[in-house]
Amino acid sequence: MNAISTSAPESCVHIGGYTLVATDEIIFCQADCNYTQVHLLKKKRITVATTLGILEGRLSPKGFVRVSRSELINRSYIESYDGYYITLVNGTTLPISRRRRKEVQRCLGTYPDPYREQEVQYA
Repeated sequence: MNAISTSAPESCVHIGGYTLVATDEIIFCQADCNYTQVHLLKKKRITVATTLGILEGRLSPKGFVRVSRSELINRSYIESYDGYYITLVNGTTLPISRRRRKEVQRCLGTYPDPYREQEVQYA
């Protein structure tokens, strides 16, 4: 008797309903009340009945960062970043909220972590 595995592959995430999506296919997610629009490669967009907060919990360990109240981005698809705006590979420019700016900078490695040991150089 063959056993059928019902577990999802490591690179896929459950985003709502019966929908599994590979994390490397997701460019960013955008909140829309109690729904979320998931923007994928090849200009596809899926609307799911899952809040952005729930998706953030599922996607944060996989390289996603919340840049504002209504956007969650995949760090792999950042084209440019100037401290206030992030431009993604599909041409979308998203503002970074003041409240999340330091967290985004830490995630992207552009803000010094006060808890990390600093190298001390003596003259």
